[in-house]
Amino acid sequence: MLDAIRNRTKNWVVKGFMIILALSFAVWGIGDMFRGSQDPAVAEAGSVPIRVSALQNQYRRSLASFRQMTRGQLTDEQARDFGVLEQTVETLVVRALMAQKTSDIGIGISDDAVRQAIADSPSFRNEAGLFDRMLYEAALRENGYSEQSYVATVREDLASAQIIGSLTEGLATPEAVIDLLHAHRGERRRAIVATIMPETMSNISEPTISDIQTYYTANEAQFMAQESRRVAFLSLRPADLLDEIEVADEYVRAEYDARVEALTVPNRRDIDMVVLADEDAAQAAQRRVQEGEDFFAVGADITGNTKDDMRLGLVEEGDLLPEIAEAIFSAPIDEALFFRSAFGWHLVRVNEDIPGGTPTYEDVAEEIRLEFKIKEAADATWALSGRLEDERASGATLEEAGRALGITTISLGPLDRYGRDVKEKAIEDMPPIADFLDNAFRAQEGEESDLIEAPGNIFYVFRVDSVQLAAVKPLDTVREQVADAWRDERRKEAAAAMAAELAGRAASAGALVAAASDLGIETGETAAFTREGRNMDSGLTRAVADAVFALDEGEATGPVETTGGNQVVAELIEVIAADDSDGEAKTAIAGRMTEAYRLDVLDAYDAMLRREYGVSVDRALIDTIY
Repeated sequence: MLDAIRNRTKNWVVKGFMIILALSFAVWGIGDMFRGSQDPAVAEAGSVPIRVSALQNQYRRSLASFRQMTRGQLTDEQARDFGVLEQTVETLVVRALMAQKTSDIGIGISDDAVRQAIADSPSFRNEAGLFDRMLYEAALRENGYSEQSYVATVREDLASAQIIGSLTEGLATPEAVIDLLHAHRGERRRAIVATIMPETMSNISEPTISDIQTYYTANEAQFMAQESRRVAFLSLRPADLLDEIEVADEYVRAEYDARVEALTVPNRRDIDMVVLADEDAAQAAQRRVQEGEDFFAVGADITGNTKDDMRLGLVEEGDLLPEIAEAIFSAPIDEALFFRSAFGWHLVRVNEDIPGGTPTYEDVAEEIRLEFKIKEAADATWALSGRLEDERASGATLEEAGRALGITTISLGPLDRYGRDVKEKAIEDMPPIADFLDNAFRAQEGEESDLIEAPGNIFYVFRVDSVQLAAVKPLDTVREQVADAWRDERRKEAAAAMAAELAGRAASAGALVAAASDLGIETGETAAFTREGRNMDSGLTRAVADAVFALDEGEATGPVETTGGNQVVAELIEVIAADDSDGEAKTAIAGRMTEAYRLDVLDAYDAMLRREYGVSVDRALIDTIY
């Protein structure tokens, strides 16, 4: 995932243009860049100052977006390394430059166009795919916009999009270029291959004492012992107290009676839906689906919507307008039908009907009882944490405090920072607590931690009893490992030598099979593969494809090392020209090339705007802030 972020952060200038075209909700207006002297400028684009507040607000949004992509794995330091801050600055600059340009050349956007753009935004659509005023107003409040400032922002974006569209619409890749690229990328080749694996190399001599010592000295990093620690800890967990808590049936029954209405589940239906322009379009779409076309493909063809736009999932009658609910909840399963509402014509497909109902007391009694127990256990854990702190404040050791509370202090180790013992096996008594190891390995030897609260109402405290720093393992403890590594290296050398001999014998056209047979090496024919290595046999790598595509038919490669030290020699036996009738592949090439042209044009336009208006960035101020 982090590699994906690196790829996404290669051209922040173009990214700024893309945000404008997307009319994204998470944007800012030029008005946000103007503040008083209490809000200094981190950059200036022409006459527009870009204020600290604008940078901070958008950087916060950018971080949230990237962290969602990485499921929370992106740290602040990684974000800086990957250029997320640089992206934010450059995008603000692009928007400021575009706003000035649209103003200078007098591009105007009508109120109707702004209104339609807001109504079309997926951010403001409800589960039925319709604009929802309440969602719209809530989103504005959440992001600190007035409606006036957000409407102004959308107007700016629409004006900028007109310029971008005029620059990029109509770009196309010449057919001759597409044909050349298709011929290059679509060509496939077949080869005879001989694979020599190190593990098949016999007659490897045994290492001498001197060999082992020399290898050990030259490769100490292979034989390092991780830093290890002995750690004592005690923890307070609600889960450990559940068995001690009893909840009377009358409490469970009373809770059921109080919650029975909330426990009742309404009827639900899983649906797909698309809103169409008129009845003719709805009838045509229904007919195509009934004739076997994919629902989403039909909807995308007619409206341009994505599958996510049309996939509404589970809905309840109460979520929908009465006229829409009536049509959907009376529709047959797995059939496409259309109907009209105040919002237009809808084509809908019901995938599944899930009846609602009210669970009986017996159905949910144990679940309710467990909820009571979990709450009481959490309260009891909190009370115990206070008593634990009192014991420690009185001078009790960790063990003494644990005994006073009836809690066992557990000693771990030696263990490494991954929770493994000296044999690199997972330690069974490791507490299931996030950040326990990180905290334990940040502490100093002899240090006892404060009481730490972890997610799930868990409390724990630990003490680092000893620290063994990372060091090279003594030779006597790893002698056999060193010997094995020495043997593996000799086998790889022998495989490479045999591959070199085979390649030399196979140098004349068509000689690989015979040469391999003389050396007792098996050969096989590959399936046809591309120069990118698609459809290559298991065990072959891109390096083999590169070598084969450098050959003329009948020639053989030199030795090519693949995974695990395996050596491959290949002979080209067939060249298969690209399928000139493969329109799908040509269309994909045309799309990629046109997009590349588009990005080049936007890059050049950005450079022109910077020359025309001038851009300055206060890097020192940004570094001070971040």
